Amino acid sequence: MVWFCSIICLSVGIFGFYRDRKIYSPQGFFATFWALLIFLSGMRLYDLYETSTFTYLIVTLGVICFGVGSFFSSLVKIPPSSKNGELNDRIYNILCIICVIALIYNIQIIMRFFASGFDIGAIYYEVARTASGEETSLAGLYPGWQEQLRQYIGYPLLYTIVPISISAYISTRRKKYLVVSILLSALRFLVDIRRTFLVIIVIIIACRLLIDSPKIRNFFKNYKLRISKRALVTTILMLVFGLGFIWLSTIRRAEGEDRYSFIQNFYFYYVGSLPYVSKMFELTTISQYTFGLTSFRGLFAPIFGGLAIFGLGNQELMATATKNITMLHGSNLFVAPGHRFNSYATIFYQFYQDGGIWGVAIISIIFGFYAHYLYKCMSVRFSERDKIKYAYFFSVFIMFSVLHFNGAVLVYLWPLILERFFYKRKVPLYNQ
Repeated sequence: MVWFCSIICLSVGIFGFYRDRKIYSPQGFFATFWALLIFLSGMRLYDLYETSTFTYLIVTLGVICFGVGSFFSSLVKIPPSSKNGELNDRIYNILCIICVIALIYNIQIIMRFFASGFDIGAIYYEVARTASGEETSLAGLYPGWQEQLRQYIGYPLLYTIVPISISAYISTRRKKYLVVSILLSALRFLVDIRRTFLVIIVIIIACRLLIDSPKIRNFFKNYKLRISKRALVTTILMLVFGLGFIWLSTIRRAEGEDRYSFIQNFYFYYVGSLPYVSKMFELTTISQYTFGLTSFRGLFAPIFGGLAIFGLGNQELMATATKNITMLHGSNLFVAPGHRFNSYATIFYQFYQDGGIWGVAIISIIFGFYAHYLYKCMSVRFSERDKIKYAYFFSVFIMFSVLHFNGAVLVYLWPLILERFFYKRKVPLYNQ
């Protein structure tokens, strides 16, 4: 079964690469990525627990349907634009100020840590214990209105502004954008020293540079690789941030915990999602499908919150979606002896919670359709806006498909909506 599912997924990936002729093809990369994970899961290195046949079939179904959605999206005609997605500097400046004001909580936390000597290991430990309710030393910095401001305004704006600033700096070399991206990244990263944000930024930079590099972009057309300056910069960035990732992994590990090599950590973090979701399928019973609300909770939560004020909307269904997300965070399961996971249930588990096998098929088609639509907009228009929007989507939604579907997280989904306010209006050259 492992070989069968791997070959099917790889075939979907090869078709995507052949059609798009780009190394960052959404279908090509996504399907090949999962073909590799299925193959590595079947090898069961480092005593990894077995993954069920049902899980392999669910993942393969999701990959096939992602490819189907991508194929239909490739048939959609994308109009060019008379404007190149020009950044509106005045709006950009105003929203940056609003973002910083909304993140006053983060500034308080960082100042607290600086005052205490800024021990990174202690910071992560204290924040993690506070989030789980075991620690109360930071309770005074958790007023409700600041938390709401941070979650619903600060972070969505931050996750929008940082990628836009990175792209603007790459294209214009204006130091303002570099400074903004560094400062806002620090406001996010220094609060809890989480590696996820670091990885997202690295992938966005790498993808954005690859998109702009003709020699890398035409790799599949020329069938030979010539190293460009941008490719060299990308390699250096990946090495620097890779070393930073390893360092953070080391200092975050508590005393007495088992130590793992980087290769082992990489294997468990990615391949371990398959035995984890396999156990989730076995141990949990889905009594009520949520019809998309679990997967797209980040989009609908603010809407349902507004409806709740007036006593409208199916709040019970939204409560079930919220419970599904919370349950994943609280489900600590062993994927190998001495190695435990939570949350890493893959995007397909949330799709399954929304509608069973039909949920996996339908939402995967929608996912594939939208992924290729963003890719095609970027390829046709090649504007700064389209390039960074695709790089962001590739980083957050495709590369993190082993974790869960990030449409469930407000701060990851809303940047895809908010980014339009940062750019001057595009005027199509012809009517669709």
